[in-house]
Amino acid sequence: GFERFYYLACFRASPAVSQPVELFASDDRARSFARVAPDMYAKVADFRMAVGAGGTLLVSGVCSSNTEGPGCAPAGILYRRATPAPAKASPAAAKTKATPRQPFELGVSVAPTLVDNALDVAFDAQGRSAFAVGFSSKASGMALFVSGDAGKTFEVRELADAALDSSETEGGGAATLSAGRDGTIALVLAPRRSAATLVVIDKDGHVLRSASPPERALLGAAGLSVLAVGLEGGGVWESRDGGASWKTAGRLPIALCPGDSSCDVPLRCSSAGCVVGDELTRLGWGVSEDAEIESATSVD
Repeated sequence: GFERFYYLACFRASPAVSQPVELFASDDRARSFARVAPDMYAKVADFRMAVGAGGTLLVSGVCSSNTEGPGCAPAGILYRRATPAPAKASPAAAKTKATPRQPFELGVSVAPTLVDNALDVAFDAQGRSAFAVGFSSKASGMALFVSGDAGKTFEVRELADAALDSSETEGGGAATLSAGRDGTIALVLAPRRSAATLVVIDKDGHVLRSASPPERALLGAAGLSVLAVGLEGGGVWESRDGGASWKTAGRLPIALCPGDSSCDVPLRCSSAGCVVGDELTRLGWGVSEDAEIESATSVD
């Protein structure tokens, strides 16, 4: 979601194949949702979604409209655009600004050299510039894709030695993007069989720095704000300068994977804090009383 705009994608069939996805939208800060058109075909493992200013929507891992159907092959990045007004529509209706609950269609973004699907998509803190990470057919490996028009067109930026190669994302490796309030973007690279790495990127898609946590750890970040959770003993570290320096922030209140330091627990962060798996929430940033890791309240 972004500000008061939220989307919810509902998958009902087996995750192994592309399937119809029901899309719901909210423009009242998730107090209520309404089903919106169109349905799309996507594969759960490849599906990524980002929301920007005014309810702008980007998706990847989705089949384009001319190929969609059971078992179709998702590819590329798609963006939400208003459905063209009927020929007999009044001038006032034609100029009405689109909202998330109104019908729309998915257009194919121009993302030259992107191979298959994006590994993640995100907007900046203002919700206007869009970013995607994926593999480029011309780059040496992973590349960043940057858009200044809310995801309609992207330019490619090579990440060179800062990135993963395709073999490191197989079998559970991940690459995630998250914006910071200062205009920077965090790219967290978490290969399946080696240590996680943070790459901090500016608003134009240029690499500012890369860093790793003090020890083998789960890693989450939003811009320059970084949280690391040790896999061995549950120690917590925080950085507010993109990993240039680290401060200890105590220990987890519970063990994430008792007796298994190799377990894979998702850690995702935003400018508001972090979520660790489905049991822990970190509220705020800064090693202080208002930034602590709490056990999540169960939801019936």
